[in-house]
Amino acid sequence: MPPPAPTYSLDVPSYISIEYPLRVNNVSRAIDMVGGSSQISECFIDPEMDLQLKLRPDDPYSHPINSAKIISDENVLFKLRVPKKILANHIGDVRGALEECESKGRDYTVEPVGLLGKTYRFRTLADFQKLSRDSKFTHQFDASLNTGDFGEIKQFSNSIRSDFVANQHYDNRNMDIPPLVRYARADVPFNYRYTGNLLLDESGKWQNKAVKLHTIFVDWGREPPQTFDPVLQEEYDKAVRDYSTLKDTLPTRLADESPVYYFLECIKLLRKLFDMKPIWLRRHVHWMLPEKFRTQLRYALPYVAYTTTKGPWRQSFIRFGYDPAKESSAAPFQVEAFRSNRNHVTDSQVQRMVDNGEDVYIIPETLYQYLDEFSDTNSELNKLQIGKVPRQFFFDGENPTSVVSFQIGDIMDEDVKQILRGATISDACHEGSGWYDWVTICRLRAVVKYKLGCINEGRAVSEPRVVELSQRTQFSKNQYAHIKPESQGEDGEEEGEEEVEAEETEEGEVENEADDESQTEDDKSSEKDDIIRRLEMFNPESKNLLEELHGLIKQEDVMDVEWKGQ
Repeated sequence: MPPPAPTYSLDVPSYISIEYPLRVNNVSRAIDMVGGSSQISECFIDPEMDLQLKLRPDDPYSHPINSAKIISDENVLFKLRVPKKILANHIGDVRGALEECESKGRDYTVEPVGLLGKTYRFRTLADFQKLSRDSKFTHQFDASLNTGDFGEIKQFSNSIRSDFVANQHYDNRNMDIPPLVRYARADVPFNYRYTGNLLLDESGKWQNKAVKLHTIFVDWGREPPQTFDPVLQEEYDKAVRDYSTLKDTLPTRLADESPVYYFLECIKLLRKLFDMKPIWLRRHVHWMLPEKFRTQLRYALPYVAYTTTKGPWRQSFIRFGYDPAKESSAAPFQVEAFRSNRNHVTDSQVQRMVDNGEDVYIIPETLYQYLDEFSDTNSELNKLQIGKVPRQFFFDGENPTSVVSFQIGDIMDEDVKQILRGATISDACHEGSGWYDWVTICRLRAVVKYKLGCINEGRAVSEPRVVELSQRTQFSKNQYAHIKPESQGEDGEEEGEEEVEAEETEEGEVENEADDESQTEDDKSSEKDDIIRRLEMFNPESKNLLEELHGLIKQEDVMDVEWKGQ
C-alpha cells in the first residue's frame, strides 16, 4: 500500500477571502474600493455583513456592486515552497512543479497558514453609472445641501427657480440633472450568466461530452439482458488505459486517488455485492461502498445490473442474466414502496450520526448468510472495505426511516414477519404480487402503511388494529388507491415520492360475459365458479350473496321466457 498522506495541524488563524473581479495592481486601492479595512474588519464581527464594490470610491453617486457571501469550513490557505528552477520550467504551473518534485524526489514544503471560512464574490453586473465630475448642477448640490450651508442652499434654490423660468423650451441636448438613485428596475441587476451554447463549437457542431449512463430498463415479462450495452466496453477499455498511463507517469499514491481508479474499483466492488445478492436497492449499495467510491456508483451500475420499470422488483437493480420472475428464491427481494414519509431521517442526518461515531450500521437480513465473513477481519469483504447499511433504511415499525422503499426480506417489523411466515409461495410469479399470494401482499401493505402513518403523526400503534389488518381478507381498490406504478428507476425519483400500485386481481381481470354472446354454458359456469372462488378468498360473506343473485337471474330468465310464450 502507498504511504499515508502527511497530516497537518489546522490550529491556524481564520481569514476572509475576497474574490476580486478586477486585476489588482494596487492592493491599497483595491481595499478602499470594497469599503476599506474597517469595513472588512466588521465582517468578522457581523456574520450577516455584506461588502459593496465601488468602482469610484470617491464618488458618492457611484452605484456599487453587491457581494454574494459563501460560507464554508472546508477551504484552507496553504503556503507552498517549491524550487524556483522547477517552477520556472513549468512557467508558474504549481501543479506541474509539484508533480516533478514527486517524480524526481526533490524537496518541497507545504504549510497551512489559515482557514477561509467566508468568501465574498462579486459576480453580478454593475448598475448603470453616470460621471458627475463635469456637472455644474451636481457641484452646486454638493456645495449646498450636502454641506448644510444655509446661504449656499438659498442661492442654489434661487438658481433653480431662475433656470426654470428662463428655460421653458426644451432643447434636445444632455440635461444636467442629478444622478438617479437607481437605473435598473431590480435592486441588483440580473446576472444572465451568458456563456454561449456550451454544446456547440464555433462551427456549430455538437460537442456534448457528458457521460451517458446507458442504464438498461426492462419491461415486465421480457427476458433479462445478459450483459451491459456494448458501447460501455469502449468506456471501460479507455478507463483501463488511462489508469495504466497514470501509474506509469505518477506515483502510485496519486494514481490510486484518481477518478478513473475509483471507477474501476467501484465496478469490482459492485460485482462482489451482486454475487452476494442478485437484487439491490440503489441507496443500500451506496452505503455498502467505501465513501470515496460512492461518486462513481451511477457510472458503474450499468456495467453490472439492469433495472425494471414495473413489477415486484421495480426501483431495484438486478444482476445481468438473473430473472427473478423464474426464481422463487427472489421473493424476499421484492420491493414495496409507499407515499412520502413526512417524519423521516435525512441522509445528511444519518451521515452526521456516522461522523459523530454513533453505531448506526446493521447487516440486512437478506445478507445473514455472510455474517461470518463480516465478522472475520481477514475475509474478502473486509479486505475490500465493503460496509453495512444504516438501520434508518429499514422499517422496524417504531422509528422514522430515511426511505419509503423496502425489500420484503429486510423488513424488521415483527408483525410483518408474522404475516410472511404464514404466506404461501405461488407456483407462478405475478406482476402485482410477485411470488407471494395477493392476500399476503395486501396485509403487509396495510400494516406498514398504518404504522408509517402512526410514526408520521406521532400516534401510538394500536395492537388490536394491527391484528385486524394482519388477518383481514377484504381489500378494496380504494383502500390502496395511494399506490401507483413507478415508471422510472430509483435514480430518477426522489425517495420521498416513491409510489406503487396494488393490482386488483391475482391472475388478471375477469372478462365480461355480456361481451361474448358465443360463450357456451360450460364457459359461463367455469367463469362463475372462478368469480365465486375469488370472492371466497377476498370476501367470504359475498359468496352466498352471489349465489342468491345468480339464482334470481335464472328465475327471471324463466319468467321472461314464459311471458314471451304467452
